[in-house]
Amino acid sequence: MAGVEAATAAAAAAQLHHLDLVRFEAAEGDEKRHGDHGLVVYTAPKTTVMCVDGAVVDKTDAAALVIVDRSSLHPGMEVTSASNPAGQIGVVTAVSTAVDLVEHRADGDYGDAEAAPAARGLSPSGLRRVTEFSLGDYVVCSGGGDQWLGRVVEVCVAVDVPAPAVPAAVAVNGVAGEDAAAPAPDAAALPSSSDAGGGDGDGDGDGGDSAGDGGGKEKVEDDSLGVAHFDVVQCPPDHHFLDCKLEGAAHGNKWVKRVQKEWQILGNDNLPGTIYVRAFEDRMDLLRAAMVGAAGSPYHDGLFLFDLHLPATYPAAPPEVYYHSFGLRVNPNLYPSGTVCLSLLNTFDGEGVEVWSPARSTLLQVLVSIQGLVLTADPYYNEAGYDAYAGTPGGRRNAASYAENACLLTLRSALHLLRRPPRGFEGVVGAHFRRRGAHVLAACESYLRGTRVAGDGGDGGGGERTCSAGFRLALRNVVPVLAAAFAEIGVEGCERFGDGELGQCSLTAIDDSAASADASD
Repeated sequence: MAGVEAATAAAAAAQLHHLDLVRFEAAEGDEKRHGDHGLVVYTAPKTTVMCVDGAVVDKTDAAALVIVDRSSLHPGMEVTSASNPAGQIGVVTAVSTAVDLVEHRADGDYGDAEAAPAARGLSPSGLRRVTEFSLGDYVVCSGGGDQWLGRVVEVCVAVDVPAPAVPAAVAVNGVAGEDAAAPAPDAAALPSSSDAGGGDGDGDGDGGDSAGDGGGKEKVEDDSLGVAHFDVVQCPPDHHFLDCKLEGAAHGNKWVKRVQKEWQILGNDNLPGTIYVRAFEDRMDLLRAAMVGAAGSPYHDGLFLFDLHLPATYPAAPPEVYYHSFGLRVNPNLYPSGTVCLSLLNTFDGEGVEVWSPARSTLLQVLVSIQGLVLTADPYYNEAGYDAYAGTPGGRRNAASYAENACLLTLRSALHLLRRPPRGFEGVVGAHFRRRGAHVLAACESYLRGTRVAGDGGDGGGGERTCSAGFRLALRNVVPVLAAAFAEIGVEGCERFGDGELGQCSLTAIDDSAASADASD
């Protein structure tokens, strides 16, 4: 008889999942104060429930727990019957959640909470948490120069991971970039955002955008965005690869351990200060990343978003990467379709360390390579075969024109991001442009006065040329719209970049000099 009861309890526990909301029979005495509802924290080796008052209690009789809500479900998640896991698989198309609230009680006694609800049927979108931490939260701890990602549990395990090796060269459309993807975590050599115009900085005391200090370690306090560089969250419903079937976990622990290793590398203080990554606890095969354009390039202070998918054959095959292009071609390696052309991703020819290696290559390497080798100061030469024109008058002229167009498209991409930020990165997008918006507008003002966009200056005084009149005319149309978008998120000083103020940046004199320079070419 005892064996039958044990089997029944095991079967009931198998139907429970992490963060299920359950109802149980309130116990007499001290247990009554915990109420009769809670969240499932653990299901093995025993069922543990966090009650409404925050207390964590063990429930030996899993069969007595009634599942009330499974709010961890989200659209696109593949599900099967809890009572028949081997049965038919379905996909969640919609989730509706309603919340009932009771009045807060200082003594924590919610035994009769059902009798006096304060509100019923509220939407979760209209609520926010009051307490800073709860059991199960993901947290980032920083201090003493170290940073690590953890979760609030009864026992915490710290893991040390050696820094990954990054190849010295990766082919981008046939051009091998040397030393641009330096080994992490020596972030001092990695691309970083800087003040507008690509100068030496304005000394405004905001800590700058350097990815590291003299010690090669990125300082969290120098990054005022206030968001984690790496975090593990729930998968957003707008991920490009959401419809890809989650097959990797079916290959056993080897695939899962490799993915967990990648997470540890990304979260072990190896990410440059200008790259942000989100992994997803409910879809281990997907990630989302954002990176800031490097100083000295037409992409500086721009923000670029990528979705990643780890196929079932990973790491034998490289990750799939999709660029959120908004239909714009900002770079020869970033197509409007979202394709990222890079030998490391097997989307372009390469050899040796340029191509993906299951034993050596990492997701960190992919992200650093995109930032350092694709979003370059001279993207024109990323086009296959165009490096042969480097240093020639025609090459300089074409490189300058391409850089101007890339700058314009970067600004247009910023507008798209502000109007429709990818889910889960709303905070990154808003914080970045609140911090750098004024610098972006200052750079635009500098261009309107004739400063050349970063790019191939060339020989023989080629770097003396101002930017083209066509570029400045196009910029005059973009800046007021961009300034209005920045003003909406709280960037100060945007009003002076309205249509009237832009008229102060007269084009007449510099148009004459530009025409003379064009004629001399």
